[in-house]
Amino acid sequence: MLVLGAAGGVGVAALQLAKLAGARVVAVAGGAAKADFLRGQGADAVVDSEAAAAAKTPLHKAIKQAAPKGGCKGGERLGKASEGS
Repeated sequence: MLVLGAAGGVGVAALQLAKLAGARVVAVAGGAAKADFLRGQGADAVVDSEAAAAAKTPLHKAIKQAAPKGGCKGGERLGKASEGS
């Protein structure tokens, strides 16, 4: 699961709920301190958008580099609510 703005209140909640549901979480936030915080919260991969911008790496490429196989384990959808949709 990709969480943009992951260091904010809603982003952290999304990260934690996704981890509880068994997802592999890719978190994006700006700055090294926020990236470290997200690793501490259990993000499987973290993209520092400020570092990507400084390196002139487009965000979508930085995300792909951090999580080449995507966010969810095995490409499965999360939760029973998504079944049948």
